Amino acid sequence: MARDRNVEGLQQSIFDTEMHLMMIVDKLRAHDRLEVSALASKIGGLCPISS
Repeated sequence: MARDRNVEGLQQSIFDTEMHLMMIVDKLRAHDRLEVSALASKIGGLCPISS
C-alpha cells in the first residue's frame, strides 16, 4: 500500500537523522567543527525546514 511505503520512508528518514545526530555528538566531543558542519547540512537535506 502507498501508506505503508510512506510510513517506511518516514521511519528511514528518522533513522538516518538519528544516525547523523549521533555522529555529530561524537564529532563535537572530538572538537571536529568542520565535520559537524558537514553532518548538520546532511540532516538539513533529510529534514528540510519549511518557512
